[in-house]
Amino acid sequence: MLDNHCIEYNKKIDAGEGGGEPFSSYDFLYLPIDFNNKCNVGYGFVNLTTPEAAVRLYKAFHKQPWEVYNSRKICQVTYARVQGLEALKDHFKNSKFPCDSDEYLPVVFSPPRDGRQLTEPELLVPRSPIPSPSSPRKGQAAGVDPLA
Repeated sequence: MLDNHCIEYNKKIDAGEGGGEPFSSYDFLYLPIDFNNKCNVGYGFVNLTTPEAAVRLYKAFHKQPWEVYNSRKICQVTYARVQGLEALKDHFKNSKFPCDSDEYLPVVFSPPRDGRQLTEPELLVPRSPIPSPSSPRKGQAAGVDPLA
């Protein structure tokens, strides 16, 4: 899990300015979003495919500042409660994501992204219908991630 994640870093990576792929090999990525504000909630999940990849990610990011837009956030790399691709797929299989863009959904990569090839992401779950503003709230905070 990447805590204190800065969403602007994702935009920089997507624009090809990220300086490579220090993860080496990952097959799952999810950046939880507060759907009301359309902002990252401050952490993200990456499933690394080998222990060596986890060590590389840790060394590259843990206690490092995010180098975008003068962010003061310091990355913290920690273990998530749910571990492994199959466990993550099972965890999210019935999740609802009321959003208007696929970019907010958890994705899997097959074969895993490894820094040499940029495998296209596959959506793990479909988007859910966005509730109308007049719909009653059920007390669940939008975008709160069940893995945290």
